[in-house]
Amino acid sequence: MWIIFQELRRGVSAIFSTRADWWSLMAIVGLAAVLSGAELMAGKMFSGIILPHTPQTDAQVFRSSIIFLGIFGSLRAINYFRETYRITVFEKSLARIVKSTPQQDSWRWATAMEVTSILTMISRLVVISFVMALLSPTFALANLVVSAIIAQAFSILLRKQFIEQREFRKKQKSREIVPNVQKVRTRIRAAELATLLSAFGVMGLMGLLVALTVSDRVSPQNAVVLFIAVRMMGQMYSGVASGLMRYVRATVFSE
Repeated sequence: MWIIFQELRRGVSAIFSTRADWWSLMAIVGLAAVLSGAELMAGKMFSGIILPHTPQTDAQVFRSSIIFLGIFGSLRAINYFRETYRITVFEKSLARIVKSTPQQDSWRWATAMEVTSILTMISRLVVISFVMALLSPTFALANLVVSAIIAQAFSILLRKQFIEQREFRKKQKSREIVPNVQKVRTRIRAAELATLLSAFGVMGLMGLLVALTVSDRVSPQNAVVLFIAVRMMGQMYSGVASGLMRYVRATVFSE
């Protein structure tokens, strides 16, 4: 699984060359992680509204709902500004790189977008796993095992994708014609296979969550939050899978 971290480190170093750029990137990634944790806490607040420990009056439910909606809306607004700000960071970082051709510059932009998105999703996975540990150590341990297996599968597919994309690049430089459908199919199949493998892991975690809830080892309120967390992780895995394959193509063609 270390190939993923090695490649991401290489991608970050190639695009974000100065300390200021690096810290700006970390701020963007870190804020995304914090937002994910805050969203889960908002989810716990929502579960408290629909599954209260004690009966609540309509006024209490209304007040709690307004607070929940306010927090959720604020998180969405913060994420919007985070997404738009990262374009400014990319522009400053890429301006320092010596340009060769417009095509390579375009691929560098794609590389910056993908490496940032992948790091963001990985940071979110870490924060979600931490929240899981607070709610259920047993479930968090199972999630750690599943995450390690998924990461290993992603690493294998990533290594294979580098070989295939470099072969396409070699043929392009030698003026050989490679059908676009072949290039797209290769990348999409790898991404979808990685997504499918991660989906099986998510399914296993959902099954475990049901078992822990039925056996009263996880409270209904925490079960709702953990379910939301698992669903979020499933989306993150799918995003990482697709992002990694796009990152490989962008990296190879920007060389």
